[in-house]
Amino acid sequence: MKGLISPNFDVSDLVRLAIVLSLGGFVLVNRESFSSGVPLGPTSPNQPWIEKPISSSEVKAGLVTFEGTALDGQVEVLENGRIVCVGSVINGRWTASGKLFGPGPTFVFVRDVAQKDWQSPPMPLTVLGNAPKTLMITGPLPDEFLQPGRLMIKGHGKPGDAVVLTYDGIIVGKATANSDGKWWHSFYLNQPRKLGRIRAFSQAEGEVDEVVVPGAG
Repeated sequence: MKGLISPNFDVSDLVRLAIVLSLGGFVLVNRESFSSGVPLGPTSPNQPWIEKPISSSEVKAGLVTFEGTALDGQVEVLENGRIVCVGSVINGRWTASGKLFGPGPTFVFVRDVAQKDWQSPPMPLTVLGNAPKTLMITGPLPDEFLQPGRLMIKGHGKPGDAVVLTYDGIIVGKATANSDGKWWHSFYLNQPRKLGRIRAFSQAEGEVDEVVVPGAG
């Protein structure tokens, strides 16, 4: 160390040097997080959060597993407003898998199903490659007005894929796509909601499709 320390050396200088050196690696490792504008963690105990994948990371197109924290209940992962997957929160943790189609930059966030204003900030990801979309609800259409009675839900999917159907979060039936990729299911709807959410969940492809349909309320 001879020749490296100034004759006017002060212990406080050494302390400051140690702090700078110890924080330097942290700043380099977290530079992407700072530049992306995404906080490093929840700003309150109630805020849902995505821990995996890591913000600004790259993921392959197709089925992606998300993990994070939230209040016990249910959470939804969304990509630019599109429902990707739904997960149950147990002891403050959740895991859910859903499909990202790609390619290129995108944003995802997670929100509390019961309190939709509780959500994480948009998190940037880069999707490598692309994956085909196979699932689609073709009926009812968003401009249809539902009355009490039998409701037919139909759509397209990968041949042989099992599709779970929900209305406002309640499972109303299952269907299997035939050799032409078509599937359908009917059930009796006692009381349509003013804005009812119909969702189809692909068990084989990990896709979710949704249509919001007005009703008599």
